[in-house]
Amino acid sequence: MAFWKNEAEPDQDKESEKELSMEEEFWRLEKNAQNDGVDAKVGLAEHYYNGQVVKRDVYAAFHWYLAAARQDHLEAQCRVGEMYESGTGLLESQKNPEQAALRWYLKSAEGGNAKAFFRMGEMYHAG
Repeated sequence: MAFWKNEAEPDQDKESEKELSMEEEFWRLEKNAQNDGVDAKVGLAEHYYNGQVVKRDVYAAFHWYLAAARQDHLEAQCRVGEMYESGTGLLESQKNPEQAALRWYLKSAEGGNAKAFFRMGEMYHAG
């Protein structure tokens, strides 16, 4: 039995290391995002949006995506457009989310983001 037990232990250790490394990555991203690291802001937003390491928080995700979008991060601009379009992470007081979505899609598309161009076209097509 010791043979089989020893075989299983490395897998358990790998899972523990993976959890620890994700947690370490989160805290590193948070520190870098606070220091204006644009890629760190996107990474932090993804952690919040997907509920990795932290509880899923679409409002925090929107905050960090928006911060990165304002620093001209093309994928973040597209993601902000998607969140405006779907209403995810927005406060109820947000006015004209469709117009805001189009503005962010346009900004991202002008920078060369094909996904944003496509999303913008879908919105125009839908009316």
